[in-house]
Amino acid sequence: LMIVGCLVGSAGMGVQLLAGSLPVVLVSRLLLGAAQAAVMTGSTTLAIDLSPVERRGEASSYILVAFHIGLGLGPVIGEFVLHHSSYDGVWLMIGLLMLGGALVATLLPRRGGAPDAPPSPLFHPNGVMPGIVIAIGMMSFISFSSFVPLYGEELGLAGVGLVFTLASVGIALVRLLGGKLPDLLGPITSSTVALVAILGGTMVLSAWHAVPGLYLGVVVVACGGALLMPALIPLVVDGVEPQRRSSAMATFTMFIDVAVAVTGYMFGVVADLGGYRATFVAGGVTAVVGLVVLRTALAPRAYRRREVELAA
Repeated sequence: LMIVGCLVGSAGMGVQLLAGSLPVVLVSRLLLGAAQAAVMTGSTTLAIDLSPVERRGEASSYILVAFHIGLGLGPVIGEFVLHHSSYDGVWLMIGLLMLGGALVATLLPRRGGAPDAPPSPLFHPNGVMPGIVIAIGMMSFISFSSFVPLYGEELGLAGVGLVFTLASVGIALVRLLGGKLPDLLGPITSSTVALVAILGGTMVLSAWHAVPGLYLGVVVVACGGALLMPALIPLVVDGVEPQRRSSAMATFTMFIDVAVAVTGYMFGVVADLGGYRATFVAGGVTAVVGLVVLRTALAPRAYRRREVELAA
């Protein structure tokens, strides 16, 4: 899945190099989006496959650090290439990087398939409820990342680069130093802590209309968002046969993409009606909704499964 994803992404950048119209650019974007989904699903699933059951949360934290590093370095490398070359140079660089990813993926351990197994469902039920929770949590997280730049201007900041740097550092530290937390606390408790942190951060952002409140709120929200996804991933694959874990992970991560797609529009309406601080309040409300779904729908299922395992 990772090899094919990287090759599809590289082909997408080849299409981008040849693009002379908007429809062709859209085709390139579709290929790149599909490639991103394939690589993320394949890599997270393999990380889970290679990890002991009791350390799946830790493995999820570390693989997500890799994504975070890529998201942080990508724009820096892209701007450097653009400054010394052209946009075509950027597309070529991305295509070559993805070919390099495909080459590295050939060196990774392979999990044997099960040719006689029934096909995996398009939407795996194990990924649905955790997916709903991560989507709701990500809506809160996206609300701050979308509107903090504009809110910073409102507070008189010349730029918000330092704000996002602090957020990135917070995310990296939580996932590196706190990588064992999802396994130590358990997925439900860890997810609860994450959503409470997101709620607290959004409330600080909305209530403290000052630069210190902006910095504090962003860091708290970022730390909560950093913990939420690795806390939920063990629930996604819990009890799922190895050959169906990719289906469960794909279902789970799909909800993140849905949240990214709809949050800007939804919270943009809130910003138009009540200002940027209102979007942070809305983010806090969605975090509360996430807590309700987590504790009433997801937690009972997780606890029942745990009781069955202990009885066995």
